[in-house]
Amino acid sequence: MRFTDKYIQGLKPRENRYEVGEEGGLYIRVAPSGTKTWVYKYWLEGRWRRLTIGKYPSLGLSEARKEAANAKSARDQGEDPAQEKQEKKQEHKTAPTVQEFGEEYIERWAKPNKKSWVEDQRNLAKEVYPLIGKMKLAKVKRRDIIRVIDKVKDRGAEIQANRVLACVRRMFNFAVERGVIEATPASHIKATKEQARDRVLSRKEIKFLYLAIDAANLWFGFKIAYKLILQTAQRPGEVRQMEHSEINRDEKLWIIPAAKTKNGLSQTIPLTDTALELIEQMDPLTGERWVIPSPRKQGPISGYGLAQGLRQITQAAELDRITPHDLRRTTATLITEIGFNRLVVDKILNHKDQSVGGIYDRHSYDREKRQALEAWERELDAILTGSKESKVIPLGTK
Repeated sequence: MRFTDKYIQGLKPRENRYEVGEEGGLYIRVAPSGTKTWVYKYWLEGRWRRLTIGKYPSLGLSEARKEAANAKSARDQGEDPAQEKQEKKQEHKTAPTVQEFGEEYIERWAKPNKKSWVEDQRNLAKEVYPLIGKMKLAKVKRRDIIRVIDKVKDRGAEIQANRVLACVRRMFNFAVERGVIEATPASHIKATKEQARDRVLSRKEIKFLYLAIDAANLWFGFKIAYKLILQTAQRPGEVRQMEHSEINRDEKLWIIPAAKTKNGLSQTIPLTDTALELIEQMDPLTGERWVIPSPRKQGPISGYGLAQGLRQITQAAELDRITPHDLRRTTATLITEIGFNRLVVDKILNHKDQSVGGIYDRHSYDREKRQALEAWERELDAILTGSKESKVIPLGTK
C-alpha cells in the first residue's frame, strides 16, 4: 500500500499498540492514546532495526518519506542510522552549555593569556549568562549573540557592548580551536565605532576633581588610587594591583614586574614624597599583599569598581565624563607642558620605543623620571593650593 494523509488521519487507536507500513520501510505506529509515530524499519547485519523519525502530524507524510529516504541512503552505505541518532543524542546530552564552556574559556585561555581576565569573567557573568548561559554552545546562533549585545546597548553602554562582543568572539573562537564547535556564530557582527579619547583635565578641573574625590562617599582605597594615578601617571590596572613587595620605601621606588605591564617590560617609577604618603595612608587598611585591597573580597580593588566610582564622583560634581585613564593622560600632558621632553614622558608611561635608537638605548632614565615627577608634584600642589610652597594630601586619615 501507499500512505495518504486521509488514510493516516483515519487510523484509530486500539487496545494495544499497532503498526502499518508502506513499501520502502516507512511505518506509522498508533498508540492506545492515539499518538501516531513515524518509524523506519530496515534490515542490517542480519537483523531488523528500527529508527523513530517523528510524530504525526508535527512531521507530515512527505517529510517523513524524506527522512526515511535519507535513512535508507545511510543504510545502503553500510551505516546504522538508528545508532547514529543515539550517538548524536548522547553528544547533545554531554555538549557544554554557554556557561559551562565559558568557565573553561576563563580557566584555559583567559587566565593564562590576559591580565584583565577578570573583566571577561565579569562580562560573561553579568551580560551573557543571564540571557544565553543555559543554551548549548553548539546551538547558539548569531541572532542570540546580537540579542546579548543589544541589551547592553539599550542601556546606553555602547563601549561596554563592544567589550562584551570582543569577549564573546574570543570565547567562540577558542571553542572552534578546541573542537567543541565547527564554526563561530560570533562572526560578521559589527562593533560600534569608538572615538579615541583625548580627554585632558584642565587645571581648574583637577582642583575641582580633588575636592569631589575627598567629598565622595566611596571606599577610601578608590580615592587613594585616583590620586596615585595622577601622581605617577601609571596605568589604572597597575595602580590598583600595586603590591607591598613592589614598593621600596627606603629608595622611594615602585618596581612594576613585566608580568603586570601592558607591553611586558618591567617598569621602575620613582616615588615622590606625596606618592609615598598616599601609599602610607593605606597602611592601616591593607593586608599582607595588596596596597589597595578590595573592601568586599580577597584581592585588589576591581577595575570595574574603579571606573564606576569615578563615574559616580564626576556625575555628583557635574563634571564632564572622566575615566581613570584620563587621569594618566592628563598627568603625561601636563608634565610635557611644564617643560619635559617627550622621551622622558614616554619612559614614565612605559611606552615601548621601536625606533633603532630605542632598541639600542639601555639607559634607565630613572634620574630624569624622578626630576619630571617631582616637578609635577610641585605643579600639582600649586594647582591644588595656589601656592608653590605648600604640599597637601587632603584625605583626613592621618
